[in-house]
Amino acid sequence: MKAFNLQEHSEIQKKQKGQEQQLKDEQKRKQIIERQLLGKEQEQEASKYQPDSLKADINSGNSLQNLNHAEEDIQQYDQAQKFNPENFEELANEGLTLCNLNRFEEAIQFYNKVLTINPNYCSALNNTGLALYKLNRFEEAINFYDKALNVNPKDYIALNNKGLALSEINRVEEAIQFYDQALNINPNVCEILSNKDQKRIFKFKDFEAKYKQGFTNFSTIFNKKEGIKKIQLEEQKI
Repeated sequence: MKAFNLQEHSEIQKKQKGQEQQLKDEQKRKQIIERQLLGKEQEQEASKYQPDSLKADINSGNSLQNLNHAEEDIQQYDQAQKFNPENFEELANEGLTLCNLNRFEEAIQFYNKVLTINPNYCSALNNTGLALYKLNRFEEAINFYDKALNVNPKDYIALNNKGLALSEINRVEEAIQFYDQALNINPNVCEILSNKDQKRIFKFKDFEAKYKQGFTNFSTIFNKKEGIKKIQLEEQKI
């Protein structure tokens, strides 16, 4: 049997503590998710027995409660980070919670921390792109979707999101190509189908508008030429 020296023993203890903390973090994350799911179930059950006016009040109250829970979640993530600052999943979860609160600039800061630890973490790359998209920084968003696709070319979420960003800067043809790629990987995502159909309709309407404008311009030119011919004929008669 091999004897452990003090350094090896210390490393083993650190590893064990890290594993224990990860287990605690995972349990905490599960508790948060369970609490959110339970809240939704209770809300749905209660709404069956309430008049419409009261339902509106309850929904308003639940919205505030959800915001309070989100703030609590952030505090819990912060606490977890103090014990394990290298846990990039906790940082990513905090970024997602901030996104849900529309605090996109703050979310990006957390995703940057995640990507410093793990630059190939697709979820963080995608969500950074999403936060930038929400801030109308479409070119930057596309850059992060490209990074996610470099890690996983079959990430249909990144393909769809890139399509959305491209459509916002009027690159509709390219957007449709990315929707097609996403649907080839996962043909059952209704949202992608909807995005693709909307862009096709937009493309058709744009073509139709240009066609009508072109026809109007042609008619104007044609009428001008006919008018000139008539003037010339009248001059010849004189």
